[in-house]
Amino acid sequence: MDKPVDVPCPNLRQDYKCRIHDSLAEKGFSGCVRYDCLGAGQIVTQELYRGIGWRENPAQFAPMMDAFRKAREVQSLRAMLTAAARFPLSEAENAMRLELLTACTPSEEWSISWIEGILSGPLPTDVRNFVASLKHHIERPG
Repeated sequence: MDKPVDVPCPNLRQDYKCRIHDSLAEKGFSGCVRYDCLGAGQIVTQELYRGIGWRENPAQFAPMMDAFRKAREVQSLRAMLTAAARFPLSEAENAMRLELLTACTPSEEWSISWIEGILSGPLPTDVRNFVASLKHHIERPG
């Protein structure tokens, strides 16, 4: 399906669940099958908006979508750092990984200002540079 960004899927039920979830692949929705919000949807709906969705308050649709994109970006940083633990990291590398992971995790509650602060600072670049520095752990074929 080709639809504009920030337009709800027509398969979304009133309770925010997918009408065709059990048959996504058969109906040609392979993108939906592969997509992972990395927990950003739950952060936005449960933490930032306390369970009040855009159907209950249509004016918050655009801010929720913006918050979702930003929360997913933070969750992507966290996912990279979590995945890096699978490598045989040195003590120093693991210490850096844990330091960055802690910096990507709110010490209290999630908030849009905390998320925006993370994304506007050096942390995203620091995480990507750290992950790139681990390429020596990847075995090269032959």
